[in-house]
Amino acid sequence: MLQFPVRAGARSLAAAPRAGGGKAGQFRCEGEYWSIGIGIGADVVRLRGTSGVRYLAELLRQPGAELHALALAAAQQAPPEPPGQHYARAAAAQAGFAGEEASEAHVLLDAQARAAYRSQVEDLREQLEFLARELARAVGLHGTPRPGSTRAERARLNVTRAIRSAIKRMTTTNRHLGLYFETTVKTGAYCSYTPDPRLPVTWQF
Repeated sequence: MLQFPVRAGARSLAAAPRAGGGKAGQFRCEGEYWSIGIGIGADVVRLRGTSGVRYLAELLRQPGAELHALALAAAQQAPPEPPGQHYARAAAAQAGFAGEEASEAHVLLDAQARAAYRSQVEDLREQLEFLARELARAVGLHGTPRPGSTRAERARLNVTRAIRSAIKRMTTTNRHLGLYFETTVKTGAYCSYTPDPRLPVTWQF
């Protein structure tokens, strides 16, 4: 798990004992999609793995910690392994595989690439909507540009937009789950997940 800088004076709940009688929650990455839900038999929401979903997952892994938006954004910008590279290396290490097996490996690589590209498209779509709004705000009266924002401010806006978009998509499928994250997740220069003491949740990743 990545370790993020925590705001000075902030209290992390990661090592605190969990209250008994809580509910089981899942926030699992299952390839292209994530399965998210609270409680046995509850409606599970499946969301495409956008940056907002990944930010939420990191906040849930460190309950109570206030993580700077710059740190969250920087973690998402780390260059990932090219789609299918792991499978290509594994296939190359196998000597004398049959042509039929090679064809199956090729299909698997294509599936991995398509999943990664679809996730990137979803992120880009959200970013385009965000940029359109920011461009509209960036121009003042008579078309004069407004002062630019700092890197920290841009990270705050981007991370907040991504997290809020993910929560909004949850709400359209499961209103109660969306409301839970609306009330327990704080966004801004520092982002955090503060569990509701009335509804202890043990998250499985």
